[in-house]
Amino acid sequence: TLQSEISPSSLLSSSTTALNNNKVKENTFFVGSSSRSDTSLSATTMLMAQSANDVDGTTITTTNNGKENIIIGTNKNNFFASLDSFQTINSATKERSALLEKMIKEKNNIPTDKKQKTTTTESPAVIPTISYENPGSSQTFLASADDGKVIAEGTWKIVYAPHISTAMDILRGKFDVTYNLFPDSTIVSHAYYDFPIVGKGFLSVSGTYGSVVDSDTYSRVDFNKAWIKPSSTSPYESLEDVPDSVFKTIINEIGK
Repeated sequence: TLQSEISPSSLLSSSTTALNNNKVKENTFFVGSSSRSDTSLSATTMLMAQSANDVDGTTITTTNNGKENIIIGTNKNNFFASLDSFQTINSATKERSALLEKMIKEKNNIPTDKKQKTTTTESPAVIPTISYENPGSSQTFLASADDGKVIAEGTWKIVYAPHISTAMDILRGKFDVTYNLFPDSTIVSHAYYDFPIVGKGFLSVSGTYGSVVDSDTYSRVDFNKAWIKPSSTSPYESLEDVPDSVFKTIINEIGK
């Protein structure tokens, strides 16, 4: 489940996450590549930069040598600058948590149908970070973005989650979590793990995502399939791809 503030086009969210109706930790931060995946840091930065808006929620662009550059909100930019990577989970620090909290508290809410643009030759001193109204509502995250795709659609990675990075430090291991959200409200998640004794591999789940009843703040995920691929550098994409075995059945039943 993702309670998110999603930026138009860039599919970026800072969220409180709840899975299978169980509320988990706050300050989980997701970045998404909107189905146009590129693993280079510069390309990812440009993709996530499509979210700058003025106080009325209209997109601000700057022109440089005839080229239009879309700039990001000041608080969001400050948080980005504090991270070491957009591809893996960053270590938790008081500075990063404070920057994320500031971005959330000072966000500017706009309706999903607001797509006006304003062009300027100068960058404003302070640019508000925007969020769609009612971020947990399916009417919000299943609405169409500027590029015609469903807002939630795309590949999302967790890049900041203090509860996960703390567990990684304690257990001296690594997690790398990816969510693939599809326009039909289905979701597939792959979590790469690498821990002493346990070893390395992928733990995967799939199911559906939607809204928590009577809430515009929290959305939900219901996972109903689970599988693993130990000692591997790539996951099985679905439960159906896993070879039939008693172990497959046991993992699926436990994971559900």
